[in-house]
Amino acid sequence: PNNSYLVKRKSGGGSQFSRDPLNLMNEHSRKAVGVHPAEKGGISLITKRTKHQNRPAMNKHEVTWAGYKSGPKIYRGIVNYTAKQNYRADLRQEAVARASAIRQSNRPKKETPDKKLRGSKAKAAAAKDSPLIDELSLFDVVGTPGVTADLSHISSVARVTGYLKEDDGLKKALAGADVVVIPAGVPRKPGMTRDDLFNINAGIVRDLITGVAETCPKAFILVISNPVNSTVPIAAEVMKKAGVFDPKRLFGVTTLDVVRAETFVQDLTGQKNPSRTFIPVIGGHSGETIVPLFSQAKPAINIPADKLGPLVKRVQFGGDEVVQAKGGAGSATLSMAYAGYRFTESIIKAAKGEKGIVEPTFVYLPGVAGGEAIAKETGVDFFSVPIELGPSGAEKAHNVLPSISSDEKQLLEACKTGLKGSIDKGIEFVTKSPETK
Repeated sequence: PNNSYLVKRKSGGGSQFSRDPLNLMNEHSRKAVGVHPAEKGGISLITKRTKHQNRPAMNKHEVTWAGYKSGPKIYRGIVNYTAKQNYRADLRQEAVARASAIRQSNRPKKETPDKKLRGSKAKAAAAKDSPLIDELSLFDVVGTPGVTADLSHISSVARVTGYLKEDDGLKKALAGADVVVIPAGVPRKPGMTRDDLFNINAGIVRDLITGVAETCPKAFILVISNPVNSTVPIAAEVMKKAGVFDPKRLFGVTTLDVVRAETFVQDLTGQKNPSRTFIPVIGGHSGETIVPLFSQAKPAINIPADKLGPLVKRVQFGGDEVVQAKGGAGSATLSMAYAGYRFTESIIKAAKGEKGIVEPTFVYLPGVAGGEAIAKETGVDFFSVPIELGPSGAEKAHNVLPSISSDEKQLLEACKTGLKGSIDKGIEFVTKSPETK
């Protein structure tokens, strides 16, 4: 209780509290003192005057200290006042203790703050009220300052920085990165196969991944650089050599194959928004290694037999269509940029805690839950299948092979033959190199 009175008696244990406010009129309480809360956090002290002891209730005296007064000032006031009234030291001490307890109980109670979420949990919580990207860091061997300046004029939350190779530019660009997207390399030219790109792009990817392994090994790594069938195994081997390989965080971006399958089938589905039709594309990311599974489209679609072959071929070799249309002056960049953004967005959303995100992507199957069985069935360790994404990256591989059609099984056989050679080529590039740079 906040209202208590101190009574000094010869018997009963000396100084005692009484909850009875009438103790000031008790014949045994000639030296009683009352301490109770006043308005706005103040403290009131009630004492008896020794004069006219037979009429104590008429001779009580009350002193109040305002709530804005500091505790020490109030306690000194109580001591000084009771001393002048000839109260014993033990009673004065009890009065001060009671005043302190009242002030403590009257203080506004602070709500217990929520524990601050850190690391991956903080990221998951931040997705509710923050943009997906808060910083965009660019790196290239040439032209980065201009691209950085151009992007920095866009009115978005993301802060943009850019670096060249000089002055440890790669290290600065990668510092603190959560997601690393690698589209680096030379584009494919007319008559150039994805294998022709290998000698040029393999070294570029190797050196960039070496930087990732040294600077931000926990980042999600998204490899776009072609040939993906070889560059992803290169990335895996470099990370293994550095002792930081996490299969759940390495992805080959094959989303462009999915985007093409969705778009090219639009004429048959009549779907106004082609992205509403989900078509899993498995295998690899070049030519015959690309296996679109139109039989597993959601919602289901009916493709005439005479149109299925040309449709599959167009998805497999859609890059050639763009190269030819550009007259050899470039390859698929805008559609690839969209596909890369789409997959990157899925990775970030999943990392921040969004559930139910499944994207086909080229991964190291033995390192992903459910992937071991697919690796045994296909005979390759790297393969693109629908992957359930989560805060840790690739959380589960969905095995769609048992339900594919007979036509798709034939496509799969051709895929496995071409894919195995590309994977081995990427692994050998690193294992036979004397040193990664």
